[in-house]
Amino acid sequence: AGRIVLVEITPIMPDRLVAIDPETGAMMPLHEPNKAFAALRAPSLRYIDLGEAGPYPESGGRLFLPHGYRRGTRLPLVFTSYGAFPNFDGGAGDELPIIPLTEHGIAVFHLRAVNANVVSAEGDVSLDVRRLRRPLAAMQRVIDQLDAEGIIDRSRVGVQGLSYGSEIAGYVWWASRDFRAVSMCGSQ
Repeated sequence: AGRIVLVEITPIMPDRLVAIDPETGAMMPLHEPNKAFAALRAPSLRYIDLGEAGPYPESGGRLFLPHGYRRGTRLPLVFTSYGAFPNFDGGAGDELPIIPLTEHGIAVFHLRAVNANVVSAEGDVSLDVRRLRRPLAAMQRVIDQLDAEGIIDRSRVGVQGLSYGSEIAGYVWWASRDFRAVSMCGSQ
């Protein structure tokens, strides 16, 4: 019986080399050069579900706070998009360095935007614009909620995007006054 060897990448853990048994699906670490790093500095994680009243199905995402975050401390916030399921599955990959940002006292919200990415085959411009407005509406609800909870400083909010996320980031920068920084990049 063989095994599949690959590099596992998650948004909160340094890369590691793992082997997967193709028959059982069991995963076994082969080399974890930074294992202690995750145990010492792992950010805290909270899933925020915007519920059925959210701007699109399954609106919400994961909030990453610095290790040892103290309630009532207002932090800058950076949004990123794509995965963000309630557990650790599905992630942004490595386009946004979540661990270094949280290490420097910045909260990160990983918005689940995949269900907002609905395009029109017929060229319906209003549908295409909604695919950008909906994530912005979700982000504004998250900003309001985290501000009300005393977690973020709403005057220091940024957004980062890759691919569809860059379309969101560009729209957010243009359409909202809630964001002070934007980072966009394409994908191949």
